Amino acid sequence: MIPPAIHSFYFFDPNGIRLEVSSDLDGDEEDLQVIRSCSMTETELRAELETISTDKAWIDDMVAAMTPLGLGPVS
Repeated sequence: MIPPAIHSFYFFDPNGIRLEVSSDLDGDEEDLQVIRSCSMTETELRAELETISTDKAWIDDMVAAMTPLGLGPVS
């Protein structure tokens, strides 16, 4: 647990991709923003996506679906 009450765990999906789930147990139930310490820039997101695909159109679609509100600042 990361203070104040952020819990996080990792698991692997059926394709062997490691995923993380994080939750702020002291946060407002109506605030569905990604925990800021777990957010990433567009550059970081693209680098992560490039580890699983070289399809630029797919990566562009995934980035468009996740930024700016989904993952934090776009760089």
